Amino acid sequence: MPDRLGASFAVLIVALSVHAALDRKGPPRPKADLVASIQRASAAAARAWPGYDPLGQPLLVAIKGDGALLIGTTAYPEGFERAPWADASVSVSARSFTPRFSYVRAFDLDGSTVTAMQIEDGLDAYDWTAYFVHERFHNAQDLRFRNLSGGRYPIEDPRDVALAGLEGRRLADWLEHGDAEGVRDFAAIRQRRRRLFPDSWIEISEERSEGTAEFVETAGNETAWPRESVRRLLAQRLRTQGKIADMAKWRHYPIGAALCLWLDAEKERDWRGAVEAGFVPSQIAASRLALSPEEMDRRVAALTMRPGYDEAVEAARLDIERLKAERERWSDEYGSLQGRRFVLTREAARASHSGPWLDYPDSTSLMRAKLWSDDRPGYRIRLRDMFVRRNANTSEFILPPEAVILVDGKPWAPSGDAHTVFRSLSISAPPHVELTAGPGDLGVYYSGRMLFLQLDEPRR
Repeated sequence: MPDRLGASFAVLIVALSVHAALDRKGPPRPKADLVASIQRASAAAARAWPGYDPLGQPLLVAIKGDGALLIGTTAYPEGFERAPWADASVSVSARSFTPRFSYVRAFDLDGSTVTAMQIEDGLDAYDWTAYFVHERFHNAQDLRFRNLSGGRYPIEDPRDVALAGLEGRRLADWLEHGDAEGVRDFAAIRQRRRRLFPDSWIEISEERSEGTAEFVETAGNETAWPRESVRRLLAQRLRTQGKIADMAKWRHYPIGAALCLWLDAEKERDWRGAVEAGFVPSQIAASRLALSPEEMDRRVAALTMRPGYDEAVEAARLDIERLKAERERWSDEYGSLQGRRFVLTREAARASHSGPWLDYPDSTSLMRAKLWSDDRPGYRIRLRDMFVRRNANTSEFILPPEAVILVDGKPWAPSGDAHTVFRSLSISAPPHVELTAGPGDLGVYYSGRMLFLQLDEPRR
């Protein structure tokens, strides 16, 4: 009679040997999941916007502490080899890479230009995929889209906020329930907002840029989750992103995406080409719907007479008042800080950052930066738990009085209004400020109360 225990033990040894071999050949599942997710979503996004190929430029995925992946090429750089668990367009390496930001549109990999993402190991593959598909489409926009001017959304009126909330909810009714009247109501409200607030046209820049990027991201998301779930989440955002803080930017992601889905559903001829030429999804939808002034007035009157609209206007008024008060508190807090203003020119001000921020009517913003960082040849900055004020051309923070400044390795203190050309600059005020740079120019203004950092160009 055979020894059953011995036979079972032998099978177990064989099984363990097979698994050990597979483990040596195969990656941790997160890597395989990420590659498969990116490939599926990229193919779907390319179908959603013909001519857009997310992997038309190879993608380098730098995983902190765990090497790198290269997707989209069979020309493997030094130190890369084909991933045995994927097709020939995927390679792996133990090399470490540090792109400046979590997403870099043009990264030099041994003389070749690739897209690069820097990710944390173990984070959700689908989230990183959505991020990549969305951001890569912005690169395609730069090449394919006719430029459309825009700016900071200037209107802070409770009627505008309440009407915008109605826009989102009615568009959500079409997206979630197929209510065709919802899109006609959306178009009527949009026309009324333009009549009441002519400067609201500025929002179309975000609708065209972020809305179309959200549309192709949605196509990618539908390869990971059921279509109904993806669109239900989009509808939820349409219903909830209707506060004053959403007016400048966030509401236009789902608005634009939903309108693109509607244009597809209506089989509108070459609407993508029209968007690339300079039109906006809401303009194309309005042209197709062709509402008369009488229909617009009738629809808006019916919607604004419904229960809850007056309460929405009042809630928006209170929300705007809270925003104004919060802006004032932040400005007062920033203005009370002791130290010198330290201004970074545009090249030095490009950084990744995390933390809440507030936009101001003068086109500046003030951020409570948990981390503000950049790291590249000739420049490294880390700001932690600091206010950072930004405008279109510069960023600034308050340099604490205890900061130690070294210019070309020697202690330095501002004297009068002058410029110091340096080969190397080091500024340290632990734990809040770490900065090294060089070469460049350090300007002194207002009797030493403001320092102005200019890096030598070019710095990319």
